[in-house]
Formats: sequence, structure tokens, C-alpha cells
Amino acid sequence: MTRSLLFSIFRGRRGFTFFEVMVSLLIGTVVIGGVMGALSASLQYTKRLQEKALVQPVLEAVAQDIIANPQSVEMGAVAARGFPGEPSVEISVTEAEEDGGLLNRQTDNLRRIQLRFRGEILEFSLIVPPEL
Repeated sequence: MTRSLLFSIFRGRRGFTFFEVMVSLLIGTVVIGGVMGALSASLQYTKRLQEKALVQPVLEAVAQDIIANPQSVEMGAVAARGFPGEPSVEISVTEAEEDGGLLNRQTDNLRRIQLRFRGEILEFSLIVPPEL
């Protein structure tokens, strides 16, 4: 009896209505759009990490060269030796202001050094002897 009742309810109905198809397409589009957005964000994040992994060692190597050879800060740009193509890193130098009398201005100059390479910045301070 239950079986005949079920067949009698759906007997005259075949397939899906236009409205049901449109609703299912809309839901599918929203779900696929969300998945594609998440995938795109993940790929962009991975690309930024890879770019940073290439840039950071160059900035750190140039910073170590500047610390070992402080007179190179006056050049404005320095080549990153030991890296493919010896990329050029831009150097910006500003004199740091004395804070609380920590520095003796007759003997030391505190400089704020900013290195720029491919949109990334590394900033540090360095005391440069005046005779350089």
C-alpha cells in the first residue's frame, strides 16, 4: 500500500522543474566560487613566501657586508656578491638622533640604514666612525 501511494504522488512528474535546476546551478556556482577563491589565496600566499625566501638572504648578506665594511653605506647601492647576477640593493642612510645622551657625538655617528630589494626592506642601525 505504501508503494502504490508513493507511485501515485510522483506518477505525473518527470524530471526537474526549471526553478529546481536554476537553484541547484546557483548553489553549485557559489560553492565552486568559494573553493576557487580559497585556492587562489593559497597560491598567492605560496608565491609570496617563495619570493620572500629569495629576497631575504640577499638583504641579510648585504647587511653583513655593510657591518663588516661601514664605509660602503655612502655608495647608495651595493651589489650582492655571491648571488646569481649580483643583484643591486638600494641603500638609504639617515643620521639617527641622539636619545638621552647615549652617544658621544665627537667620536661616534649613529646611522639608520635601510636596504631595499624587490619591494622588501631591511632596516638596522650602525655606528660609523667619523674618520670614514
